[in-house]
Amino acid sequence: MGNSKGADEVRERNLSVLKLKDKNLEDIVSHSSHVSVYKFDADSKQWKKGNIEGPLFLLRRSTAPIHQILVMNQLDVHDFVLDITPKTRVREKKPYLIFRSPNGVIEGIWFYDENELRRIFEEIAKHTKTVGDKPSCTSESQSS
Repeated sequence: MGNSKGADEVRERNLSVLKLKDKNLEDIVSHSSHVSVYKFDADSKQWKKGNIEGPLFLLRRSTAPIHQILVMNQLDVHDFVLDITPKTRVREKKPYLIFRSPNGVIEGIWFYDENELRRIFEEIAKHTKTVGDKPSCTSESQSS
């Protein structure tokens, strides 16, 4: 029970800090202890590690966009924020969560813990939908 109380205190502390960044924040839906953000370079067809890593939070907000991913950057003052909308395209490809933005930019979030990757992916899938005949969220590990 002591661990649960400690975890609740950490969660409340994180929520307080995050609310300083976003007054419309309501809750932390899920989190991951450590991730790194990568961008796909279309010219070289290679992933480039960005200058963003730290804890990831899947957030619920009171205004649109209702759900967001925020990586609280431990390397720089700029955090990574990604709005989750019904049209967000997400793919799980262990150990990455890959996103394609409406303007075509491809970004990947590398997860140290694949269980955290799975949990975050499943939460995001609850908040997206099928766009046309293609699902917004796909997993390459679903068949394994």
